[in-house]
Amino acid sequence: MEVYAHRGSHSGYHHTNFENTMEAFQYALEEQKCDGIECDLRMSQDGVPLIHHDPITRETNQVIRDTRFNDLQTPYKIPRLEEVFLLLKKTNKQCFLELKESDPMLLIKLIRLMDEMQMREQITCIGFPEHARALLHLAERCTIRVGLIPRTPIDVMRAIIQPFHIIMLGWTSPKERNLFLRFSFLLPFVVRLIRRRNKEIVAGVINNRIDMQEFLDYGISRIITDNVPEALFLKNSLM
Repeated sequence: MEVYAHRGSHSGYHHTNFENTMEAFQYALEEQKCDGIECDLRMSQDGVPLIHHDPITRETNQVIRDTRFNDLQTPYKIPRLEEVFLLLKKTNKQCFLELKESDPMLLIKLIRLMDEMQMREQITCIGFPEHARALLHLAERCTIRVGLIPRTPIDVMRAIIQPFHIIMLGWTSPKERNLFLRFSFLLPFVVRLIRRRNKEIVAGVINNRIDMQEFLDYGISRIITDNVPEALFLKNSLM
């Protein structure tokens, strides 16, 4: 079992770090010894690749796309992508990097930085269809690992026949979880289809131990979670 801290180890699960900060990533990788992290990629007005989930900063309500990096004012420090790559190199851990934009300039900068810092073996770029497919078009020429976060069953079927390396199965909200569980009887069939195409599977965002165990039972051992303590407890119990 591999545990990936969703936006790092952040508030709500036994610590006070802001999500998507260096403190959250360091705690997950260096203190909790997670196998990796998941984080979100955007770009500032002046073209700096940075890590932030929402398009608007918390509390200060600045639109990231319309604000220069050094002018972003938040109660937490927004990391540059390069800072995260340096931490990953230091710890030799993996990262699922979710694309929040499909701007060609951002994608080109991402590819260049991955090459300059030799990060291709440690980074899997993932995203919803509109973002992941934009990178996939570029990645066909440069062998970057690209994964899809499907919104619908149709997205899953399309991803199976498209050249994605990895497909995420799971949910991003309680509503999606309820819908997913209603059709979970189809999961073994879907898993077989994906694996016949030699694609990898990651489960996310899974925060309940029972749900984690269900994915493990289907042979899906890579789990993206907010609830890192629960996931690590389960992982240790399997050893």
